Order: sequence, then C-alpha cells, then structure tokens
Amino acid sequence: MNRQCINPYLPLYEHIPDGEPHVFGDRLYVYGSHDMENGNEFCELDYVVWSAPTADLSDWRYDGVIYRKDQDPYNADQLPMYAPDVVKGPDGRYYLYYCIKFQDSINVAVCDRPDGEFQFYGRVHYADGSLMTDNQPYDPSLICCAEGNFLYFGFAPCMINIPRYKDKDLRGGSVLQLEDDMLTVKAGPEVILPSLKYGKGTSFEGNEYFEGPSIRKINNRFYLIYSSVHTHQLCYADCQEYGRYHGYTYLDKKGKKARYDFGHGLSYTEFSYSNLRLKAGDDSVEATFTLKNIGKMESGHSALLFVSAPGQSVDREKRLLKGFGRVFMKAGESVDITISCSLDELKYYDEESGIFLLESGTYKFQVGDLTEEIELNEQE
Repeated sequence: MNRQCINPYLPLYEHIPDGEPHVFGDRLYVYGSHDMENGNEFCELDYVVWSAPTADLSDWRYDGVIYRKDQDPYNADQLPMYAPDVVKGPDGRYYLYYCIKFQDSINVAVCDRPDGEFQFYGRVHYADGSLMTDNQPYDPSLICCAEGNFLYFGFAPCMINIPRYKDKDLRGGSVLQLEDDMLTVKAGPEVILPSLKYGKGTSFEGNEYFEGPSIRKINNRFYLIYSSVHTHQLCYADCQEYGRYHGYTYLDKKGKKARYDFGHGLSYTEFSYSNLRLKAGDDSVEATFTLKNIGKMESGHSALLFVSAPGQSVDREKRLLKGFGRVFMKAGESVDITISCSLDELKYYDEESGIFLLESGTYKFQVGDLTEEIELNEQE
C-alpha cells in the first residue's frame, strides 16, 4: 500500500486543471475542467473523473465521462464548461456545480453516485425564481456542513484586459447560502474576498482575489483557498466560525471591537466628516456629507456608508456596508460626497411569505463618526 501520491498521478495525455479533490467513502476523487491536448481554448472536453483508494494513492482509476456539454439544455452551442465542484448534499446525493463560457449563471447536475453519470438538475436562483447572476458567477466551490450549505464563487480579472469585463464592477469572491434543495438562494450573495479594486486598506492588500475559490473545513476551522491577482499564487483566508454573522458583522453582534476597523487603511493624513443629511426617494436613500482633508498631505480616501436596520421583525446585522465614495484630496480641501443606497438593499428575505420585505421603522445611516436616522415604511 502506498499512501503517498506519485506525480504525475495522471497519464501525460490527461489535462484536468482547476482540480477539486474530494474523499467520498474510501476513495479520493479528482474533479476539474478538461482540456484538450493542443486544443484551441480552455476546457473543450466533457467532464471526467479519476479516483484512487485512500489506502493507496498510487492506484489511480479512470472512472469515465461523468457529464457532457450536450446534457445542459442551456448549452445548445456546446460551449466549454469551466471549473466544476462536487459536494454531497443533505439528501445524500452528489451535486455537480459548474459554469458555461460567457453565461452568467451557476448550473447544477445531480447523481446518486460520486462517479456519475450526472444528470442536469437546474440553475442556482433566488426564491422568486429569478436567476442568480450577481458578482460574476464563475468557479463554484461548495460545502455542506452543520452551519448550512454554502456556495463560493467569483471572477475578478481587474489586472487583465478582457473586453467583456471592461465596464463591470468586479468586486471579488462571494458566498451565498443555499436551501436544502441545493438550488435556491437562502441568503446572500456577499463579497468576502475583495478584488484588486477593493482590496486596498484591507488584510488582503497585495493578495487580492482573482478567481478559483476552494472551501474546506478542517478541525472546525474554515479555509478558503483562492488564486490571487498575481495569477501564479495560491492564497488562503481562514475563519474559526462561519454563518450569517462573520467578519465585522460578527464582532458587532458580539459587542467586540476589531483591532483595525473594517475599511481601515494607512494614510499620511487625517480626514473629518461633517454635515450628514439624508434624502429619501421612491426607491433609494441618498446620504450626503462633507469630507475634509485636515492633514498636511494630499491623499486618497474611501468614505464608507453603513446602515443599521430596525431589527424588530427579524434578527438583523447591527450594521452593513451599503456603499462607499472614493476621492483624492489636497491638504485642507473639502468636498461634498453623495452615496446612494437602494431600498432593495435594505430588504430582508421573509421565509413565511417567500418574498423580500422592507422592514418599517427607524434606519440609522453612518459615515465616519456621524449618524443620522430616517423613518422608512414597508411598500405595498
């Protein structure tokens, strides 16, 4: 028996990038994209899987094609399928998540066995049936655990000139929670790994998110591996607990103060906030305030807008980031900044009615050390 994996562990003619290894039963399965040798583009071939007994990682077996491009009813042109992942769902079945070239969706196939053949199941969608297309839904990674069913994804090529994404808001890697049907969004999505555009001043600066998340839970700790903006570098972020409250929302809920506040960044100057005022429209609230560079150096600054919901009808986060304004200011300069927050961003999902509702009550808008309140009512 040989528990050491011998490289190359696959035949030289086989090319399976974006590999996701999973142990199901007593075998290790490797899922991934499927490149053609001397092909014209990435991921031209159908999905296959290779496996080996966990007791002997030198004894690899080709389990065959597990899912074909022509099995997806939304892939009439048989475009390449990218970076899949497989997870064992709460019902004991195996779910294959994947994305198709230039289609902003995450599609799902299902099988009773980890080695296929998988059958098309559906596409990830919200409770109202609308397709989940937010935050560049590529490179899915799944985990089903005591905390729930979580789907990680995202594509943020901020450092590469790809015409399709030239004017896109590439925010970073995201996570959402799925219902037990493994298709319906229960909560989220929420960006948790900032892209190059949003990473400055965070712990991710210099190692911002590009693509390819992969989630694991080891000894009650979560590890999220990803490809950074350097493209040749694998990074990971970790978290002791995961659930609805994490990061700054978890600390707020527990009444704890972070060593560095969310959005903290080093600067050679200081800024002051004043004159915060709110204006409610039919579908949004505008927060306008004055920002002044009170230091002696010119500098850029990101002003963050947090909103606290009433939290009476349902348990809510103490505050959530709902927008920001980025400015570059000379020493002594003042500027008025307006950040708009859509009312849809303030809604919560009501499980009983199956729709998103705007909770009536007092909402607190915060920028810097300033807070203003506004009354909002549920719209019929």
